[in-house]
Amino acid sequence: MNIRHTLEKKPVNAERIELFAEQYNKLQSKSDVFLYYLKEVVKKSKRKVSEEDVMETLSETIQELIKRRMPLLNELLFLTLWYERDINAKHKHNNEKEEKRSTRQQQQQQQQQQQRSECLLINASTVSPKTASDPPPKLYEVIKDYAESESKRGLEVGDAQIRTVMSKSKNEWEELTKLSYQNARYKSEVSCRQDKIKHGVKPGINASQLEYIDTFCQDSTFKSSDTYDYNIYLSELITRAHLLNNSFQEVMQAVYSDDPDRVKFGPVKSMRRCVEKAQIEYPRHKFAWPTGAQIIDVVRCALTYEDVSDYLRAIRKLLTFVGSSANLSSEEVRLEVMRVKNGFAQYLNVPFDKVEFDKYTDVKVNIVLNKKEKNNKWIGVVGEVQFILKPMSDLKSKIHKLYEIVRSNDFYKEVDTLAQERSMKYQFRLSGVDDQKLSLLMTNYPIHFMENRNDILFERRTLTTGETLLHELVVLEKPDLWERLMELAMCNPKVSAGKLWTVKNNINRTPFHFLAMIPNPKTVSMWLSTIPVEMFGDIWVIPEEEKKTPFHYVAVYQRSAAVAKLFVDTIPDGMLPTLWTIKDQQGSTAAHDLMRSDSPELIHYMLSTIPTQMIDEMLLWEDNFQTVFTSIATFHPKEAVEILVNKASSSAIRKAWVHPDREGRTALHFLTQNTADEGTALMLKALPRDMAESLWGTQCSNGDTPLHELVYFQGSYDGLELLLGSIPTSSIHRLLMVTNAANRTPMEGVFLQDEEEMRTFCRLWLWLFRQTQDVDNEQQEKQQFEQAIHKPWLAEAANQKGVADVNKCLFWYAKMVEWYQTGVIRKPRKNQANSKS
Repeated sequence: MNIRHTLEKKPVNAERIELFAEQYNKLQSKSDVFLYYLKEVVKKSKRKVSEEDVMETLSETIQELIKRRMPLLNELLFLTLWYERDINAKHKHNNEKEEKRSTRQQQQQQQQQQQRSECLLINASTVSPKTASDPPPKLYEVIKDYAESESKRGLEVGDAQIRTVMSKSKNEWEELTKLSYQNARYKSEVSCRQDKIKHGVKPGINASQLEYIDTFCQDSTFKSSDTYDYNIYLSELITRAHLLNNSFQEVMQAVYSDDPDRVKFGPVKSMRRCVEKAQIEYPRHKFAWPTGAQIIDVVRCALTYEDVSDYLRAIRKLLTFVGSSANLSSEEVRLEVMRVKNGFAQYLNVPFDKVEFDKYTDVKVNIVLNKKEKNNKWIGVVGEVQFILKPMSDLKSKIHKLYEIVRSNDFYKEVDTLAQERSMKYQFRLSGVDDQKLSLLMTNYPIHFMENRNDILFERRTLTTGETLLHELVVLEKPDLWERLMELAMCNPKVSAGKLWTVKNNINRTPFHFLAMIPNPKTVSMWLSTIPVEMFGDIWVIPEEEKKTPFHYVAVYQRSAAVAKLFVDTIPDGMLPTLWTIKDQQGSTAAHDLMRSDSPELIHYMLSTIPTQMIDEMLLWEDNFQTVFTSIATFHPKEAVEILVNKASSSAIRKAWVHPDREGRTALHFLTQNTADEGTALMLKALPRDMAESLWGTQCSNGDTPLHELVYFQGSYDGLELLLGSIPTSSIHRLLMVTNAANRTPMEGVFLQDEEEMRTFCRLWLWLFRQTQDVDNEQQEKQQFEQAIHKPWLAEAANQKGVADVNKCLFWYAKMVEWYQTGVIRKPRKNQANSKS
């Protein structure tokens, strides 16, 4: 790379800004990595050398290469500048001496390298010198200072030449400064657009429709509005420009038919140049979408004149033609002036001897060209006619390349802004949990992970949920990707990987909460191996929004005893009893949650970890609804009965049976509500015989006894036989007469809807009455049956005989009695108790 040549060439924005910015970010990261490991190596080296010694030697080497105009390795130059941020005064002095002696050819050779170099971006870095005594940034300032000094020298010469020409036509000069044109339809720059002209290129879709498309796109980096703007719209515009370019050239040749050779046509603006111009000169926050419509010089030509008189005459000639009847009445091609951009207007009212010709100036006229197609439809495009004064053109050729280097600072500032917007942090958010994208980030930006730069590992990647990368990787079960990341992070002792497990999302869930929900033993084992042992004491007791700890989550979400054991084995010694006692927002412990599990093996394993001395106490732990014992009665898992109930003391069992909930229901109320099974049988065995009658007769707040609940919920013959078998025979008939707050007996509390339900119900009750009589006395049986259904109800039912839809409940009760009395329902024999017929 040769500095001299960098100063000569007009910056060509060949690379799109975002690619330039991306490359800059990657070079910055590579430099960080090199400097990081350089420090590590020199610390371990037996040679007495420092990091500063190495970098100073490297800097001196690069300075020598520059002095001798040798080609440079761009990444090496970037590394040096990134480290030093400056070049000493001697280097600057040597540059200037060598630059004066360098040839034009050498300048061109070097500019091709440097102008596309990300090194110039370092001048936009926000990093300050280490001390106040350090010199300012060097390389870019060397280039800029040289360009400014050369430009100034050229301007001094050019100013004298221009002033000589202008002084010959002072009257015309004054007229030139006053030249203006206003089209009411295009009042400002933002309205001077291709899609504002009547027959211009209009977008085929609006921005809001494209934003709607984005909501369904899985790729968060894809922006349909950008794609349409910089690809589809500009393609249509450039195609239109090529279609009308010949017509533009023909009409301009006709306007200046007296001197056609003076009109110099440029090529239709390229796609790449249009994209760059739309991005750099027409940012989205200042101009309406599509920004490509702001490009109004896709077809163009230029006319150059030696003196002001001819210059003014040529401009007026174009304006006159546009207003002529020949143009306005043409049925083939018509022109319209969109705007006149007079650069000389800045000198209006400035005395001639005070004018400083310190920059290139011209007049540009933007022309709307409309052409009628064969189908009688008009199409249009906006082009540009540039009027150049020869002295200004000469000045431009002398200083423009140097001036553009100075002006290119704007370009680099734009790139620097985008580089920050598209920083590693931005890319990190967009990468999601995509293996390939994250792996690429680890490759390109390892120091960010190694040093947890800007707390990137704690970054809330989604605002709606507030989850970190670790949260997301745990949910998607990608421990291998996290292990690779930790290999980087653990290189730096300042980064505590364990703390990442304590970070909460928006509902206070840590990654460990998510891990407690994963059923895959291999995945769980891999994840647990990445957590520092000393962190388990902290993460096990962290509550989420509903105050549930990860231990609650194991009880709620796990199904496998093997996976649960993986978790329990990580609990520090002495902590397990504490975890069992912690209550969530509803007052539930992990034991309450465990009773709701449908996994017998999980229940068996988890309960086996409870210390025996805690069992009596645990049975009476109460949440906002019920005790642990009542939870066992509600869900009656066999394993819970075997481990907790059978191991508890008799006094604890008696207390647990009579302990009511807020509505006065005991465990027996809940035991009757679900389908009877082996767990139900075990619970009934634990029911003290001397407490049975009392418990069956216990009424809750609405007056229901467990027998009311049994009749209402039990639908199986076996369930009735099992549950009623725990009631003393002498008490059954009395309990059937107990009424609740609605004055209903257990038999009246059930609402049967159809004949089949009633037949089953009646058959079960026949069995019950069969069990309560000492002799086979049919008349006594009928009387007991009628007593169980209040006589007032029978009377009321008789009045509604045959009208099933008036009151189904009363109708079917009456129907049941009728069936029984008429022998429709046969009394079952004892060996046919389970028969359905």
